[in-house]
Amino acid sequence: MNAKFVCLTCAMLLSSSAAIANDESTSNEISLSGITQFTRPALGLANYGATPTMQSSKVSFGGSIEYRRWFGNNGFAAIYSVVASNASFSSVPSSWHMSLTRHEGVLSYVRRFFPHSKFNPYVSIGAGGFVTHGGLGVWANGIWIPQTWLGVDGQFQVRAATGFDLYHTRHFAIRAGYVVHWTRAPNFSDVTYHAARTFITEPQLGLLWRF
Repeated sequence: MNAKFVCLTCAMLLSSSAAIANDESTSNEISLSGITQFTRPALGLANYGATPTMQSSKVSFGGSIEYRRWFGNNGFAAIYSVVASNASFSSVPSSWHMSLTRHEGVLSYVRRFFPHSKFNPYVSIGAGGFVTHGGLGVWANGIWIPQTWLGVDGQFQVRAATGFDLYHTRHFAIRAGYVVHWTRAPNFSDVTYHAARTFITEPQLGLLWRF
């Protein structure tokens, strides 16, 4: 019995060592995720501050790609995402709507907690920017008809995220995350409109490949 126990223990230790060695050598990850964005409405000021205007966006959908480079439990990430959305402006006595496409670029620091487990939670913090562009238009029979192109707008953002990776093999995992962006609402290069600060919450679900 003792001999069997010793042999089993040795086998388990060798297996664990091999797994750890493999984990240490695979220090790169790339993931593709579907994302949903919820934007908090913000009260801006139109006409050089004379007209309070509520700005909001619909629940929006898009995708993101993320590359992570690990150094032990600490890593750095580069993220790009794109979302199709809209911008609605409401004031007395009028309201208007715009189509909107939001591009994101971010660099982040990432910390993981259980790198040798199938369940590996993480947190990250970073900064970058949004680039938005869109145009005025109208809805006709459920179809959006663009009318006027508006300018390109850029906003600085701070990004925080938490989530987990659930590994099915040493190289393949499912990633689930929750992201918060702190930024300023876009003004589409309209110098007469002062946009307010807002935040965007973003659940994510995707696939990860480690190499």
